[in-house]
Amino acid sequence: MNQIQTDASSGAAVVAASLLTAVNQLLVNVQPLLFGVLAVRLGLDDAELGYLGAVVIAALTLGSISGPFWVRRANWRFTCALALVGAAAAFALGAAVTTLDAALLIFGAAGLFLGLLSPPAFGCLGEAENPPRAFAISVVAQSSLAAASTLALSFAIIPRFGAPGAFVSVAIAVAAALPLCRSLPRRAGSSRELSATVDGAPLLSRAAIPAYAMLFAKGVFVAGILGYWIFVERIGVAHGIPGERIGLTISLCAVASAASAGIVGWLAGRVRLVPMIAIGTTIVIGAFIALGVPGFLAFALSNFLFAFGWGFAQSAYWGLLREVDATNRLFVAGPAAAGVGGVAAGMAAGPIIAVAGLSAMTLASGIALLAAALLAFLVAGSLRVRRSRSLRLAP
Repeated sequence: MNQIQTDASSGAAVVAASLLTAVNQLLVNVQPLLFGVLAVRLGLDDAELGYLGAVVIAALTLGSISGPFWVRRANWRFTCALALVGAAAAFALGAAVTTLDAALLIFGAAGLFLGLLSPPAFGCLGEAENPPRAFAISVVAQSSLAAASTLALSFAIIPRFGAPGAFVSVAIAVAAALPLCRSLPRRAGSSRELSATVDGAPLLSRAAIPAYAMLFAKGVFVAGILGYWIFVERIGVAHGIPGERIGLTISLCAVASAASAGIVGWLAGRVRLVPMIAIGTTIVIGAFIALGVPGFLAFALSNFLFAFGWGFAQSAYWGLLREVDATNRLFVAGPAAAGVGGVAAGMAAGPIIAVAGLSAMTLASGIALLAAALLAFLVAGSLRVRRSRSLRLAP
């Protein structure tokens, strides 16, 4: 047991788990570019892209939603290796996509395998000595890989090799992560002092209610984020922005997310998580408002602020979810909750855009972000009240 705890808390394990979460989120981060080339190649409209985005998130969710039931018993190294091989094969086959049905199948398979990465990877991060800081490191890793991938796709791969080259390059990036599996512990332990047992409280218990509420808040937050992000390339086109500049903007977004997550990692343990959520949400809402100003500079700045606020709030949501989870298992379902939110955003986006346009989808995203932040505030407040009462009642 002690060896497992040491492995899960080690720097090598945290770095490996963070990089695996980056691979887990790679499809989401590059999907605006992949969707852009597929829209041109297959002649897809915005509604069809919305459904394709919903399939991606649904598949990621299916791969991760069962995590709480097996994450503390499965072999983490084997599970992650299997997921990486399957996802790489799916992306490689995606180079031959010529129909919407084939695209749905390929993205579904890739998302399903990538979803299996999240329970072991996030389980390892949750067992770190400072979970909020570990989650922030994972966001930095996600943003860094996203920046490198979008730059390479936008300026080197897609202009020269088109959609087939994009799919093959993503397959290579996924396969290259296989050596990271060796740095993970084989199985879960529990290095958190608040845990009386490895499994913690039952999944169906009153003590688990705050974790379920935070999972819902996380899902609503992601719905608000992806409701805009899925269509950022289309929004850029509507603003008359050239494709290469849109790609550059997406790359800058990854840099902004990495920078804000780095700040959260430094602040972890010094500043409470709720103010971080408030600050991040405020920045994103401000970015949506600034998006109304025409021109490339306004578009780039708005998206830079959007990504900065996204990264700032995202790490805080993960940290708060881990903090309120008395089961020691539900927090690994965070990606699944995020996936449900992404599916909801993708399914709602098509009809909203068809009826009221892209600006209405941006407005709906802002409302979702405010609702998620409010729920997170309520959960954190109720938890503080409960802990205060427990201290007063203690002998």
